[in-house]
Amino acid sequence: MPAIDLTDDALNQKKPENQREIETRALQGLMVSIERLQPRLA
Repeated sequence: MPAIDLTDDALNQKKPENQREIETRALQGLMVSIERLQPRLA
């Protein structure tokens, strides 16, 4: 059982970083798509 607890802790520690990476990539993808559709509106 302790091994399972350690594994869960490791997964919980990795989850936030992976979530941030996924969100960052998604945001970057959106930014690129918007720039391609509407170049330099700002």
